[in-house]
Amino acid sequence: MNNAYALGELKQTSARWDNRRVFRILGLLRE
Repeated sequence: MNNAYALGELKQTSARWDNRRVFRILGLLRE
């Protein structure tokens, strides 16, 4: 998956998701 696309999705879902969950997903993408 394109990282830019993934980041765009995260930005849209971050408003509905718990921030801690978003940060956890970002950590997984960085690995």
